[in-house]
Amino acid sequence: KPEVDEWISFHCLRNWAINKDGLPISEQIYVHSKMMVVDDKISIIGSANINDRSLLGDRDSEIAVVINNQNFSSGLRKNLWHEHLGKILSDVQNLNEGKNSNGADEWWREWMEISRRNTEIYGEVFPAVAHQEIKNLKMLESRQ
Repeated sequence: KPEVDEWISFHCLRNWAINKDGLPISEQIYVHSKMMVVDDKISIIGSANINDRSLLGDRDSEIAVVINNQNFSSGLRKNLWHEHLGKILSDVQNLNEGKNSNGADEWWREWMEISRRNTEIYGEVFPAVAHQEIKNLKMLESRQ
């Protein structure tokens, strides 16, 4: 039976700097928009949440578009992987053309490994900040 994390994952962007006292600081970059690329064929982009408040059209002013265009969707995914994985764009572009030995599953594993490692590093640099390993207040207090 497949685990849910084999099919869907959520990631966030963070920025960081060194403050005037020489200490690292960080904050999550909040982006209200959502995006999904399905099989490099369909993209959904917008701000609408999956709830009645966003989707019924009589309360919040949210919007989302569905783009059913393989060239657009594939290009969007490749450019995002280039930007967020730091990969050479030609390597990402060659993925679907069979010119790269890395298959899509390998790229996905790499994406997840980068995310896992970034989470680990963040927890080491900012140990007092809550994250998925902290299950209760006592665990958080012990990290401070």
